[in-house]
Amino acid sequence: MTQSVEDRSRVPILPDVGGTQAAAPSTARKIWKAISPRRVSAIYLAAILFAYFTYRLPDLFLEPRTWTTLLSQQSIAVIVALGVLIPVAAGVFDVSVAYTMGLTSTVMTLLIVEHNTPWGLAAVLVIVIGAVAGLVNAFVISILKVNSLIATLGTGMVIAAIDLALSSGESRPILNTSFTDLGTNRFLQLTWPVYAALAVAAITWYLLEHTAPGRRTYAIGGSAPAARLAGIPVRRYIAVTLMCAGVLGAVAGILLTARIGANTPGVGQSYVLPGFAAVFLGATQFKDGRMNAWGTVVAILALAVGTKGFDLIGVKLWIHDLFYGVALIVAMAMSVWSKRSSIEPNGLP
Repeated sequence: MTQSVEDRSRVPILPDVGGTQAAAPSTARKIWKAISPRRVSAIYLAAILFAYFTYRLPDLFLEPRTWTTLLSQQSIAVIVALGVLIPVAAGVFDVSVAYTMGLTSTVMTLLIVEHNTPWGLAAVLVIVIGAVAGLVNAFVISILKVNSLIATLGTGMVIAAIDLALSSGESRPILNTSFTDLGTNRFLQLTWPVYAALAVAAITWYLLEHTAPGRRTYAIGGSAPAARLAGIPVRRYIAVTLMCAGVLGAVAGILLTARIGANTPGVGQSYVLPGFAAVFLGATQFKDGRMNAWGTVVAILALAVGTKGFDLIGVKLWIHDLFYGVALIVAMAMSVWSKRSSIEPNGLP
């Protein structure tokens, strides 16, 4: 035993240079993972579109007003997309968010124009309407056990019909400048809806990523039966996510009405496809297949670069639907490839 110890003591201790040599490839891999097209594909898409439209329309596309207008327009789309994101994080699709936005815009206009309601009170009332719309969706999905995609498509059509009935298909201008200033006044060249969208994104990110209810919501999206076995009240959480979606739809309706200065019958339909395309494309950003707020915001802006460029070039209107449709298919495929369970609607036995 003594000899073996002595023999071992004579073995030279070599300096540990392998750790330093191995650290460099590890760091390089981390950097590549952070900037790889699989992780931030929307940023690469935006860069390609930006380069193309800059080449085609260098003066017009690079004008600062183009970008401030784009951000103001897309602030509403960001809030709608975040409304779509929250239920999807729980494995539930809500197609009705954009239609709720259209209805609340019409109700907001009618309350201010025809009933002389103070716009603050009108805003509270339409937010309540949004929450009720979410509760109706929760009832149809959880109690009647209708697939969430079918359920919210149906309720969305009902909401759109109510919107059309109330507005009679007519747009009514709002002359209340204290309200319209909310959508048009600027701070550092950006309108207030832009800051509202950033605030909603930050709150959504924090609640989903850094709170226990957010983690439980993601757990439900991963597997509702497993979450139920873990003691999570699945139906209650899904009801809350749908109510949040309805409230965000109402907030988007308020800001849209203030920005335009009038209601626009049927406007909700034009936000459905962009909202879902942004959520699924956003799921491939930063989080490797998990729905997340900042990925959704980046996706909205990346898609907006394309649509704004097409507008400036003067392409036909159907190009927009084609662009968003292709983006939705590609984003859905990438999300499914990354993490299938997080983007399929849950069955609620």
